[in-house]
Amino acid sequence: MAEPSAESKVLEQLDSIYSKENLAKNEFFREMIEQDPDHWVSLKKFSAIKQFKELIKDDVEILIRAVELSEGRFEINEDKTKLRKAHVQEKTEEEIEQQRLEISCKYMAAQNARSIYAKGFPVSPESPSRQALIKYFKEFGRVLMLKMRTDEQRNFKGSVFVEYESPEVAKEVIVKQLEYEGKELEVMSKQEYIDMKAREKFQGVAFKTPDMDRPQRCTYVIQFEGAGDMLYKDIKELVSKKAKIGHLQGIGREGAGAIELRDQTPEQFLESLGEDHKIGDIVFMLADVDARDAMFASRGNYERYLMGKSKGKGRGGKKRDGFRSKKRPGFESNSRSGKRARKD
Repeated sequence: MAEPSAESKVLEQLDSIYSKENLAKNEFFREMIEQDPDHWVSLKKFSAIKQFKELIKDDVEILIRAVELSEGRFEINEDKTKLRKAHVQEKTEEEIEQQRLEISCKYMAAQNARSIYAKGFPVSPESPSRQALIKYFKEFGRVLMLKMRTDEQRNFKGSVFVEYESPEVAKEVIVKQLEYEGKELEVMSKQEYIDMKAREKFQGVAFKTPDMDRPQRCTYVIQFEGAGDMLYKDIKELVSKKAKIGHLQGIGREGAGAIELRDQTPEQFLESLGEDHKIGDIVFMLADVDARDAMFASRGNYERYLMGKSKGKGRGGKKRDGFRSKKRPGFESNSRSGKRARKD
């Protein structure tokens, strides 16, 4: 992995020092900004701040080039002696909702492209457990999600949706002649199933429900491995430099966990990391079914998640940020003893 340039490191520090979280607690820098009515700060002052001093080593040209890389987030005055955060007009509520809708629609389309529909499983009272079905489909690839389809009485209908890691894996599974307990399964892509039902019920005409124009509240989850013995707070601080994040959940292995992403999909986050999908030694990937289960179980909406109706709400009284900051992935709190217990 190539070492980031000095300009990239400086830009990262600019984003950090101007973040709402830092400005709320960094009184020294906040007063520095407010000294100028237009919020300009001289490059010389920046070069004296510790995190910038170590990076630019009195070469303020690095600051100027960093601003040029910022895609309009920061600006330099005409004399190239001062910089400030650019004023960005805030979006209206309608624009924010429309953006969320577009993001969620793209995310669901990506999910459909790597998902399959499989039918022919035994139903009650011989219906298999969800874990048995997950184990079965894991034989063909990394499973991200499995949903058992049920009727209005929540009885298993004998069919499932299974999301794999990529469309290529899903296509490979579709062409296999799958059998379960000696019975051949009917398998197709999830999108093919959706299109088939549209033709059957609506003669192929696109249909909408009253709430389809409102943004869907998707919960985006990313998985990570290789954090070693890093503390939760250190992992969150590291990842928050790349994305807005929420809850962090251990998934039972040392140095591994799941993180809730806000305002961007897992695919967008991975793309921002480059081809190796790493931050330092930590490797990120699409969250598998075990990581998702752990995340939603910890948030108190596991049943809604299994039914495909998750609204992203946590348990009453529990902070969205989740565990205490001193924990390490792979451990959870034992509420009775107060000790830290390893997940198995």
